[in-house]
Amino acid sequence: MKRGKYVNLTTKQWRNLGYVWKEDYARVEWWCPQDRRLYDLFGFADYILLVPARGIVAVQITGAGHAEHKRKILACPGAVKWLRCHGHIDLVSWSKRKVKRGGQQTVWVIRVETITLEDFK
Repeated sequence: MKRGKYVNLTTKQWRNLGYVWKEDYARVEWWCPQDRRLYDLFGFADYILLVPARGIVAVQITGAGHAEHKRKILACPGAVKWLRCHGHIDLVSWSKRKVKRGGQQTVWVIRVETITLEDFK
């Protein structure tokens, strides 16, 4: 599955929660045509989300590979600096699950894990 599907699922979730594109959240990863590669802000963030109750949240979005992306964040010096500056980090991953055991119908299930300074110890 292409990564865009997970981004679409996540931004749809945010819109359902009342967040507005370019007012409450924005994409902060960028494409480098010379390297032909996508770069994350500070080495770990795909999106920035402004949440009045929490503050500024850096979001990493993935499908399968939740643990791998968590290791990537925990290995990133930029993530520690972000948290020390009172930012928040959410790791959002998506997976398809069967509605009924043995059935054909599936639904997308979101998993959101908040990364804190405690995770770096």
